Amino acid sequence: MGTSSADTASSVRYRDLGTVLVERNGAELPVGGAKPATILALLLIRMNRRVSADELMDALWGEKVSPRSRTTLESHVWRLRKLLDPDRPSASSSVLVSDSGGYRLTAQPESADSARFISLAESAAAALSEGIPDRALLLADEALGLWRGRPYEPVSDALWAVPAVNRLEEVRDQLREHRVVAWVESGDPERALSELETMLTEMPYRERLWALRMRALHDCGRTMEALEAYRRARTVLLDEVGLEPGEELREQQRRILAQDDGQRAPARLRDQPLRVVVGDDHALVREGIVRMLERAGIDVVGEAADADEVLAAVRAQRPDVVVTDIQMPPDGTDDGLRAAIEIRGTMPDVGVIVLSQFLDDRYAIELVAGRADRVGYLLKEKVASPDVLVEAVRRVAAGGSALDPDVVDRLVNRARIGSPLDRLTSREKEVLALMAAGHSNTGIAAKLFVTVPAVERHVTGIFAKLGLRESDGQQHRRVAAVLTYLQH
Repeated sequence: MGTSSADTASSVRYRDLGTVLVERNGAELPVGGAKPATILALLLIRMNRRVSADELMDALWGEKVSPRSRTTLESHVWRLRKLLDPDRPSASSSVLVSDSGGYRLTAQPESADSARFISLAESAAAALSEGIPDRALLLADEALGLWRGRPYEPVSDALWAVPAVNRLEEVRDQLREHRVVAWVESGDPERALSELETMLTEMPYRERLWALRMRALHDCGRTMEALEAYRRARTVLLDEVGLEPGEELREQQRRILAQDDGQRAPARLRDQPLRVVVGDDHALVREGIVRMLERAGIDVVGEAADADEVLAAVRAQRPDVVVTDIQMPPDGTDDGLRAAIEIRGTMPDVGVIVLSQFLDDRYAIELVAGRADRVGYLLKEKVASPDVLVEAVRRVAAGGSALDPDVVDRLVNRARIGSPLDRLTSREKEVLALMAAGHSNTGIAAKLFVTVPAVERHVTGIFAKLGLRESDGQQHRRVAAVLTYLQH
């Protein structure tokens, strides 16, 4: 019994992502030289469509076509037919068919690695957009496993092949990006960073890659490195291309600086509940704080009734955040503040939030001196609302700040004559106060009833007037704009 054309077509696989090869019934077969490989590459690019004999001869010989070229072409076609459809006479091949003075390769689309590759890439992108990163990773890995080198070798640089090669290489780059996003979304930003290192070496001007690197670093809890990545990207783009970063890169920087709610928390904070130590000498107050935090899914790992117990609990538990009253035994004055300052100096990875019964700008200045990260100063009357305290704990644990607006207002308005803050307009001071309280540009716009671009212009003006350059990114500039100059 003869082999049907469908059976023949389905038994052949075309390995065109790299050196052009043919695989039949699982066995890899050499094409038989550069000329047959050229013919097969052009037929694969135009799969299931007619390719004229003139086009094939031009691909083979260019301007050196001779009267004998057509006969030589027919000889190469005969050999390809024997390779692809060995059970049929050459003239009746069901795979490589004659078609109106030319030839057509008849095949199922995904019998070619290139077509299968594109189909898998589209499916991976769809899975990612549907919020299924694990499936996207499986599809991306399968697709990239087909890639053996530049498509359609040895003719990848031929003029007629270049558009198809460029398209496939662009799909590959997009697929690698999708895989990086999927790693981040599935909680593996470290693996994403490893791949991004290689990709940025190959494509240093691709802003999407820099934005992904910033996000992955931030998700690893390496916020300062994420901001440094923005500075590096901007330098590369300005020096080499003469362009400022685009909107995606700028938005990623804004989100990190503002600790935007739309930005994922560092990976370590997603994997387990936050761990907090609570210190207050009033048992009822302490119990109320503990209950508020625990109802929000935060793990209270220690309680303390005086400053010495706060220090001991923090040293023993090494929590993400300590929440402590300022006035604590043994002296009943500012012992809680002293403990908080010691914790910030000796255990900088522990966030500190101090609670105060009344406004005292001296305490706030002393608490934030030298560092603007992982710190909060709240009035007790405000934390009666569970949302306020819980949000502050999460913000400080993620490396940000949580300063009560009344505290910031007092600090800004106490500035002495000759202070750099004198250069700011009243509106800029309002924006500055909200920045220091931890609000994003979007949040500031909502509170001041202005547009986000208007807030961005004010922020740019504040940075310029306070002499905060882009190179100052090692500190959180949004908070440093207030905290660095509070003592002037």
